Amino acid sequence: MGGSGTAPAFSAAYGANIIRKSLIPGLFGIMVFLGAILAGKGTTETMGKELLNPEFMSFSVVSIILFSVSIAMLIANLAGIPQSTSQATVMAVVAAALYFDELNTNKLFLEIIPAWFILPIISFIICFLVGKYIYKPLRRTGFTMSKKVNDNFILKGIIVVMSLFPLGLTM
Repeated sequence: MGGSGTAPAFSAAYGANIIRKSLIPGLFGIMVFLGAILAGKGTTETMGKELLNPEFMSFSVVSIILFSVSIAMLIANLAGIPQSTSQATVMAVVAAALYFDELNTNKLFLEIIPAWFILPIISFIICFLVGKYIYKPLRRTGFTMSKKVNDNFILKGIIVVMSLFPLGLTM
């Protein structure tokens, strides 16, 4: 996880002045640690066994994969383009698997890549529907503008939890 995951995850909570900027790195670290514990094994197995046979994961190959990911992330960051570290890493492992002619195409084309396209579309649809059918009617009634609603501790907590949730699942 890097800035490309942190910024979108915390932007709403930070922009609404619910959390201070100084709290974000600590919360981020905790959630990445939890994500590694909860989902790290599955991610490791996918990357280290299901995309490329483990016998090809030598020190040299892993070094080349990490170097290529680092260069790609450096270029993206210098250009100011948010880039998924996970996607860059998966594609670097795919490149190594292609080189060795050992790529598990079913895993890549039937599970991983479709999720990269389908999940953002689902997220867009959910956000659009909530905005159109819940937020807009509430805003028309003035409910979202009252000081009492905006200072609600429970609602603020829900926003922070929603900021934390994606970070714990991205490992």
